[in-house]
Amino acid sequence: MNLRYGKRLLLLAVGTSIVLCLLWPAWGISAQDLGTQVTDEIELIGQAGGTVSTIAIQDSYAYLGVGPRLLILDVSIPSQPRVAGQTTVLSGIVSDVALNDSRAFVVIDKSTLLVVDISDPANPLEVGNYNFASDLRSLEIVNDIALITDNAGSLHVIDVENPANLREIASLNVAETNVLRMITAGDRAYISDNDRSLYIVDISDPGSPFTAGVYDSGSTITGLEVVDNVAFLTTADGQFQLVNTESAQSPQRISFYRNDSGRMLALEAIYQNYAYVTELTVPVLRRAFDISDPSNPVEIATFEGGYSDTDFWHIDIIENDIAYEVDLEGLRISELSDPLNPLQIGFYNSSNSWACLLYTSPSPRDGLLSRMPSSA
Repeated sequence: MNLRYGKRLLLLAVGTSIVLCLLWPAWGISAQDLGTQVTDEIELIGQAGGTVSTIAIQDSYAYLGVGPRLLILDVSIPSQPRVAGQTTVLSGIVSDVALNDSRAFVVIDKSTLLVVDISDPANPLEVGNYNFASDLRSLEIVNDIALITDNAGSLHVIDVENPANLREIASLNVAETNVLRMITAGDRAYISDNDRSLYIVDISDPGSPFTAGVYDSGSTITGLEVVDNVAFLTTADGQFQLVNTESAQSPQRISFYRNDSGRMLALEAIYQNYAYVTELTVPVLRRAFDISDPSNPVEIATFEGGYSDTDFWHIDIIENDIAYEVDLEGLRISELSDPLNPLQIGFYNSSNSWACLLYTSPSPRDGLLSRMPSSA
């Protein structure tokens, strides 16, 4: 089976210890995939490795979801990222992370929100959690409010002021289909579904959010950023659109670009007067647009920007002329003093190909092997 879509399991028994090493793609693995549970006689005593699924930056630290952990990297010297700390093994795979001062908000197994105290990066501690009934899609933190979308098309508003007592204060049925992504800008949340709609939600009163307007992009939205009431979005049919959202009730397209091939485009980042857009090719082709005049975006550079045909989904954050870029191998750090000539200066290898879990059991012959699938 193609390893991009399948899982492989290697089980080693050494004395009374059992090592489970799993070869997986970017989606990770859960306890249900293993077909077993950790009981009183089988105790998890170690874990290493995992795919980098998400990233957030604050001060001189990068916070990464790596398999079932939140990993904290010291990036004060971008060319030499080093591990500052990490959580214990969490109860599921990390799928999203957002930051607010001394707290990290972490989504695991796409169904649980954790609050992690990161005041001491060397010793992050879980201090609160909240469970949801449906799969979560996007997470944004605005002051002491968490905004979370799910696969049922709903927006959940959670008061996170007291981590020990997280509570939902409002919810809004935004879309009729699965929500793909969300970003916040000012007192608005911009939410896209897996059809073709961009919803503009007024969150000025977190307890009473409402949909203020809807924009039809014509195709599934694959990337989204908003700067000064201009929404920059890319679509599955190869469009890069700029939309004036000053009037939420009647958003208007300002301009658009369509690639000749019709291949999917994905917006990575907006930086200064440039937009970085990837095109689904092998290797991935990155395009740079001059957006100083939103009515006339101009393509000014193209360069190879990926390492495999899945890298177009990677997450980019740019701060202080430094770009942090997640791909299937880990975290790449590039210098952007010349925005049209990025130079990679640092790399963190997440050891994502293998993720190993070490168990101990007084009697490893008591049926564990028979309950382990050899592949999925």
